[in-house]
Amino acid sequence: MAEDGKNQDQPTLGSLFEDYEPEIRAIFARAFRERGLTADKAPRLEFTETRTTMLFRCVPSERRVLADWRGIASLWAMSQALGRLSPAMFNARRNGAERIDLTDGSEELLGHQFIGYAKELCVPQPWRWNTYFPKPDRNADSGAAQAGDIFFFRSIEWILRHEIGHIALNHGDSAWSAEQSRAEEREADQYATRGLKGDLAADADRAPGTRPSDQELELERRVLAAGIGLLWVGIYEDTGPQTNDLHPPLSDRMFRSLEEFDLAPDSAALEVLSDFIKAWIDPEAVWPAKPVEEATAKAVMDEAFSRLDDYARKARG
Repeated sequence: MAEDGKNQDQPTLGSLFEDYEPEIRAIFARAFRERGLTADKAPRLEFTETRTTMLFRCVPSERRVLADWRGIASLWAMSQALGRLSPAMFNARRNGAERIDLTDGSEELLGHQFIGYAKELCVPQPWRWNTYFPKPDRNADSGAAQAGDIFFFRSIEWILRHEIGHIALNHGDSAWSAEQSRAEEREADQYATRGLKGDLAADADRAPGTRPSDQELELERRVLAAGIGLLWVGIYEDTGPQTNDLHPPLSDRMFRSLEEFDLAPDSAALEVLSDFIKAWIDPEAVWPAKPVEEATAKAVMDEAFSRLDDYARKARG
């Protein structure tokens, strides 16, 4: 047996995701070049495979961003969950259903179980890929798996932009206090979100329920990137190996980031994110329906934020 009880023939997480590495590096390079970090200011991306509790981090003084393969695997698993759950949740809402049924063998059930696996992968421990779950495959035939990969690459872009932000904003390698740490996390969130948003904007003149323009649809995709990245942070923090007071509450971080996008009241991205919060923290409950005149995507997201706050408080004891 190898160190940590792993069989020598067991592939590493890095080898499982080797087909994903070139695109991750390309996303990283594009993100820092867009913000003018070239030549001597260019950060570098390093992949690790350790028992660290910090799965994505940076060392600003050395201009290094570190991504642990467990963090990448966990984010991928969560994205696969969303790729399977979001269509079912979206259709259920459109059909007036208050919840979806997770039947044996369904993509929806696999998606919900992927949330648990994403959380499990965050925990420092000897690992062996659970063969109940499909392995990462850039050539997967499944539409749900392909959607999960799209969500993964978009969400990791926001996370990498966040880490680059710590470097671009001249943050120190470690904060002097929890208050300073929280302030720097908010600044890096804002840096990532504004870089991702670019000059895209929702159409203020579009009537609710009508098809958005191509520009607004791209904005919605970028909202999902930020939202999924932050929701993964919540799942990571839910494992509890890190000090939570060094980061702002997740609902606060999500609210501030999503406000930056200035979305339309009928934003589909907000619906998807609120539904995923429900699937994560309260899948069996029936959340109260809003009156028709108040039933906007923003209102649904506010409800999700409130429940996320309650969930976090209970988790902290």
